[in-house]
Amino acid sequence: MQKTLKALLLLDLVGSTKFIELHGSTKAAKVFFNHDKLTRTLIYRFEGREIDKTDGFLIIFDRTINAVNFALAYNLAIPCRTGLQARIGIHWGEVVLKRNDDVFVRAGAKMIELEGMAKPVAARIMSLAGGGQILLSHDARNVSENRTNAYTPKKARFKALGSYKLKGVKRPMLVHAVGVKHSDFRLPKENSKVKRVSKPPKKHVRKDITWSDVRIFFIKCLCFYVILTLVVTFLQAIWSDNRDITEYLLGIDLSWVEWLKYKLVQRH
Repeated sequence: MQKTLKALLLLDLVGSTKFIELHGSTKAAKVFFNHDKLTRTLIYRFEGREIDKTDGFLIIFDRTINAVNFALAYNLAIPCRTGLQARIGIHWGEVVLKRNDDVFVRAGAKMIELEGMAKPVAARIMSLAGGGQILLSHDARNVSENRTNAYTPKKARFKALGSYKLKGVKRPMLVHAVGVKHSDFRLPKENSKVKRVSKPPKKHVRKDITWSDVRIFFIKCLCFYVILTLVVTFLQAIWSDNRDITEYLLGIDLSWVEWLKYKLVQRH
């Protein structure tokens, strides 16, 4: 057995039973097999490891950003090619990995089994997500948000959705979403295993103001004042009877100002 830290990603197909009823077992099986092939291609690309497979996948990653990039790539590429949507949950935590003996693997057992509290936490977070939505724990966001790379979509962003009480977990957990579209950040519906205990936090307001920030603020104010003064002075100069001096200094023709003043006087 090996105790280690991993990013866990649970992916569950939405409405798979209804899909079988609608299209029949044979056609549905072909779609599912194609879905699994495409998903495994992404697992390989983002250096994940498939641990289990039912209606979806249990996958582990050494780096959480790889799990996030996998989930984003999945939502961008696979639903449009298969007609299937999935809910995805990601958590970063300690797990225990156990490699089964070859004799059991040949008999159908999984090569590697995974246990630990991180597994049910990831499952609870996944169960909260809606179709096409990616939710992640606070720990998963902390270790991935500032480590984006070339595989991360440019428009991808994170957003806190509020604190939730997960069944079997003592303390409420802050749940986040990651995505590229506005609908990716919709508030998820509670279920029997996950209940919301607080609304999404208000936008963070910076409080650590430094003297450098104060100096920059006053410099900006001074620049604005100087520019405004120059503009007002210029307007006063061209409107006054000293336009000839202004024309000489700026090298521009201001004869149109006299014409404008004449028209305004005529109207009054």
